[in-house]
Amino acid sequence: MQEKQFDWHTPQKLSPYAFLFIVGKVIKQSWAFLLLFVGSKILKNNGGADDKTMGYFICLVGGFIVVMSIPHVIQYLRLRIFIKDNELVVLKGLFTRKVINIPINKIQSVHAVQSYLHRFTETCELKIETAGEENTEVEIKAIDQEKAYALQELLKNKPATIDTITTAEPETILGVGFWDILKLSISENHIKTFLLILAYLLTKMDDVRNLFGIDTAKKINQEADKINYTTNVILAFTVTILVITLTVSFIRVLLRFYNMKLKISEKGFETEWGFLQTQRKLLIKENIQSITWKNNLLQKILGIKILRVFMAGEKLTNPTLWIRIPIMRERLLEQISSIYQSIWPSQVAPANGIDSSYKWRNTLIIVTPLAVTAAVIVYFKSPWLTLIPLAVLIYFTISNIILQHNYTFWFHQNSIQIVKGVWGREQTLLNFKNVQHIEIKTSPFLRAHHLCTIILHSAGETPFTIPYIPVAQANYIANWCLVRVEFPETM
Repeated sequence: MQEKQFDWHTPQKLSPYAFLFIVGKVIKQSWAFLLLFVGSKILKNNGGADDKTMGYFICLVGGFIVVMSIPHVIQYLRLRIFIKDNELVVLKGLFTRKVINIPINKIQSVHAVQSYLHRFTETCELKIETAGEENTEVEIKAIDQEKAYALQELLKNKPATIDTITTAEPETILGVGFWDILKLSISENHIKTFLLILAYLLTKMDDVRNLFGIDTAKKINQEADKINYTTNVILAFTVTILVITLTVSFIRVLLRFYNMKLKISEKGFETEWGFLQTQRKLLIKENIQSITWKNNLLQKILGIKILRVFMAGEKLTNPTLWIRIPIMRERLLEQISSIYQSIWPSQVAPANGIDSSYKWRNTLIIVTPLAVTAAVIVYFKSPWLTLIPLAVLIYFTISNIILQHNYTFWFHQNSIQIVKGVWGREQTLLNFKNVQHIEIKTSPFLRAHHLCTIILHSAGETPFTIPYIPVAQANYIANWCLVRVEFPETM
């Protein structure tokens, strides 16, 4: 394999192709002015504006675009990135210089994104994330692809002295093909997909009403009243909705998992995926806070799990940066999780459950009052409609019973494993050394029964909750967390 070497002590520039992305960004930011220009041009053709006014307007729009371009051009010309004293240094600005120093051991993940334009120019957009930041710490819009991948490898290895970096190919343990995409599409949550389509259509209906003054809902109801609802019409309507939902599910899976590859080494993971744009993300194992794998009912039947890796400082509001890995084989799950936690608590420790009061208190305090209120309201309109809130009450009652029965956790001196779910399953593996702080909550009912709810917080931002367990057991888990945080290497 050919080796690539880069001297990262020398400040590195952006790729010359970055100018293309500057132009694209400026056009995107000034689209409203361009739209106004087109509208004015149309008015001119209809006699709505004279040539002199149009000339002034063109100069105004052109001047605005030039002014908008200046900061981006300056950033391109002056941006430099290099390594100094084991810190990643980024220089920005012309008259006011901005220097960003990031200790290499504080970098949590490195995300390389390639759109079609990036692929054509052999460049990448590089996003470098650090702990304790809600937003990406550094974004480099266009850097040479080879440099981007070499920098990922450098940050993964974190050597004590950095002069050059040699790329090495880790072991590929996962590749997602067409049949895997098809299988994942079939097992998608189609109810969620249908609700997303419905929400999108409702939004567009509001847009049509606001733009043209047409009450789309009323128009649809008028047209629907004209339809003769025969069996064939209902069947055709149902099939159409099903086909649209399955198609959208397939597209969502294609965009999320197309051409996904997972590579593993002793340093961590490298993932690569993408259909419209290729993304490559580095996961350093020391920065992994927890891992979760889940499946819905269809995925459970087909033996599929979706693995989610939580990193320190990860922005949970941006799903495009999340790492979700489809697992088709149990052995692969064990291989991936062994990088984070070699022994699962469920393999060496006894199972624990939550108190049985959990199932009926949720039903009694939350679901029952809402169902009764809804039943009373709809009764005066049509008595048979009371069957709907009754069915909802029965469904949530059964769901809470199943949830309490399935809620299981194991723990030993290093980590805790939690399993929960109703129709599907969700499992979490959390090492105690990654726990940042602990909450133990009680209520009058819980205190009367010597119970509590324990919440474990890590730097991955997602808290892990175990409800309705004995207070003594919660204190025991909390003490083990403190021991592992204080003495991480002694066990």
